[in-house]
Amino acid sequence: MPVEEVSVVPRSQLDAIRAKLQDPIPTTKEEERLRLKHLSQDRASRWTDTIQAQRTRRERSRQDRLEALEAERQEAN
Repeated sequence: MPVEEVSVVPRSQLDAIRAKLQDPIPTTKEEERLRLKHLSQDRASRWTDTIQAQRTRRERSRQDRLEALEAERQEAN
């Protein structure tokens, strides 16, 4: 390899580059924010008046209807 193509990077810059590429260590503030987010999601999952709860209820009733239709077809055969 010719000398003109080689670049020398100081160790401090190399360490800084490696530190940026590693997974960030969550700070206490971020950990608390994530804990509160999970707590809020857990609490909201039990509510029946949310959009997600309505979607889940609608999908469950659709599945029940399809299962009932399939049971009728099985009995008819």
